Amino acid sequence: MRLGVLSAGQKVKVVLGAATWHSPHILILDEPTNYLDRESLGGLASALKEFKGGVIVVSHSREFCHTVCDERWVMDTGRLSREGQIEKEDVRIDRSELAQSFFDESGNLHERPRSLGSSSRDLKRHRRQKALRKKRGEEVSSDEDLVS
Repeated sequence: MRLGVLSAGQKVKVVLGAATWHSPHILILDEPTNYLDRESLGGLASALKEFKGGVIVVSHSREFCHTVCDERWVMDTGRLSREGQIEKEDVRIDRSELAQSFFDESGNLHERPRSLGSSSRDLKRHRRQKALRKKRGEEVSSDEDLVS
């Protein structure tokens, strides 16, 4: 059957089924309730509650979010607030635990500065190294500007 002949609700069900086909660890759902009838909404809510991985839901349906999500981040008139039952305490990541290098979305390798002290000497050294890399024609990440 061709997707073009399906109703909008049927297309949503096909997309949700395809998204879970390979047993992902996380689901990111943008407005998953659009075009679903009451019965399908109940089925989706049950499936998300049973899902063993992480789920991020972006939705305008407060009722659905309250049913499915224990922790909610709500944007209201430009203000972000957190609500709901939070079972685990917030986890803070120590800077020393961060990876020393990472790949961006284009596959470029970026090195994090090993240890940038707050002294002006350390900051000057970092800026000098960055300027030298620019002069040699090397690509310099804009993230480095945030550190200096």
